[in-house]
Amino acid sequence: MKKNIVILFLLIAGWGYAQKPAYLASKFTNGLRDFFVYYDSCFEARHHLPGLFPWLEKDRVEIKEIVRKSLAIKEEWIPVIKTRINGVTRNRDFIVQHLQSVSWNNCYGAAHLYIPSNNDADKGLPVVLLACGHGNNGKLYPAYRKMAEYLASSGIAVLVPDNIGQGERHFMGHYSAPGVFECGLTVQGLIVMETIGWLNWIRKQKKINIEKIAVCGNSGGGALGLFLASVVPEKFSVLISSGYPSTFEYVARKEKRHCHCNIVPGIIGKVEMWQVLGCFAPKPMYLLQGKSDEFFPVDIFYRVCRQVGDVYHESKVSVNFKADVFNGTHDWDDTRILGIAQYLCRQFDTFCKQWDEFMGSTRLIASDCYDKWPINALDINKLAEQISGNKIKANKLRDVFPPFHIPIEKSEVNYRLPRGDCGEIFAQFNAFLGL
Repeated sequence: MKKNIVILFLLIAGWGYAQKPAYLASKFTNGLRDFFVYYDSCFEARHHLPGLFPWLEKDRVEIKEIVRKSLAIKEEWIPVIKTRINGVTRNRDFIVQHLQSVSWNNCYGAAHLYIPSNNDADKGLPVVLLACGHGNNGKLYPAYRKMAEYLASSGIAVLVPDNIGQGERHFMGHYSAPGVFECGLTVQGLIVMETIGWLNWIRKQKKINIEKIAVCGNSGGGALGLFLASVVPEKFSVLISSGYPSTFEYVARKEKRHCHCNIVPGIIGKVEMWQVLGCFAPKPMYLLQGKSDEFFPVDIFYRVCRQVGDVYHESKVSVNFKADVFNGTHDWDDTRILGIAQYLCRQFDTFCKQWDEFMGSTRLIASDCYDKWPINALDINKLAEQISGNKIKANKLRDVFPPFHIPIEKSEVNYRLPRGDCGEIFAQFNAFLGL
């Protein structure tokens, strides 16, 4: 009897092993296993964070400094945005100005500014900076466009800039930019600094109520809002971050090749997202996510919301924190667009347009801001060299964060996992861990 049980166990175990992906069952070398064990130990060693509590002023200052250092943000590097209007699209309830911009020298940008047709000039317009994620075509991605159109139809101005290397600015590069890190900068840090420039630009517009400025974004836009919440909370009054609030550790440990805007050097073991978000208290914050989000587990979202909620409780402003989980996946759908808009209308004391009426209206789509991309425009590498004064030599992230802390064959480092080669994944680990 015992012999039969042992044989059955071996058969089941053998079947289970046979079901493993081929790269694990037949090609995954001892050297690579040792490497993953090594990095697991590094992450575990940084598992216990310092006791930094955002409701304490001295801790908040330290959290902000950690974020600024990790993103390589310096006050003297924040650009002054200059714009010109290159066309207008007119709809019944709003117009869209097509803005051409310059941030740093020869760093060209593009943005759409949605302005409600009916507005009270004496009070000044509330405004939302809609932070784009990785949706195709940047500011013209359907969900971002629908959000901007609905808010503008409801009396709220909306600025939608293309981030560096996205939308009309795809010529600049974004996804793979190791040279930016070699220059001592970060891709996300460049985006954050330029967006601070846009917030400063908003605050100088005569028709805007500077007491009613929101930052709202999903996915990469949710990440951008999260960092702005700690770096410059004084520059806006409401934060909506969706499709990103989780943990830096979860993001860092993904065995995939990240877009380089996701890489935050040295952040692991220093602070977590709930602490960064907590720096925005006591101002109103709304966090949300799809229940079936394919990038971020909903259980992690619930935990982060509890932690951020604790910050608002300790700050005695629990009423200013809101969090929701919607049915659906990662992207904004109509239900989330309506929910976010209703939240913003309550914050800004205005009224949402009837959704059915909005959906039934004919709306002209705003065109691009450029007929032709400027010939002297910098790409992201030239921009990093201009800002830092350094020269780029790196071709891959592993050139900047070399993963050679334990012996391993070069062929093994080049071995490709399903979502990226080992060398680049290990380099990402090094970057996040500050190794």
